[in-house]
Amino acid sequence: MQIGDRLRTLRREKNLTTTQLSKLSGVTQSTISEIENDNRSPQLDTLDKICQALGISINELFPAATNRTLFLSDEEKHILQVFYQLNPHEREALKTLVTSLLDRSKT
Repeated sequence: MQIGDRLRTLRREKNLTTTQLSKLSGVTQSTISEIENDNRSPQLDTLDKICQALGISINELFPAATNRTLFLSDEEKHILQVFYQLNPHEREALKTLVTSLLDRSKT
């Protein structure tokens, strides 16, 4: 199943129109429509906004990926749990911080 089909299925399960999902997620209705029709490859932050509006994790958007076993250390699980508790603004701040730490470690 393509990501567009999966997104459309999940949106319809929540009885939402693309316009309603747009208002909930802050992603334009045209972008949602383009993603659902596989005319656009969404960025991760866009998927994150849409998933939050649908009340799901990004993993739930990719069911085939969740069928594979993913082994995470306790520390990695904790980091993910904390990340999912952050609001969108805090997540962006964290991503910026991590990116700057990575850039700094390369020099």
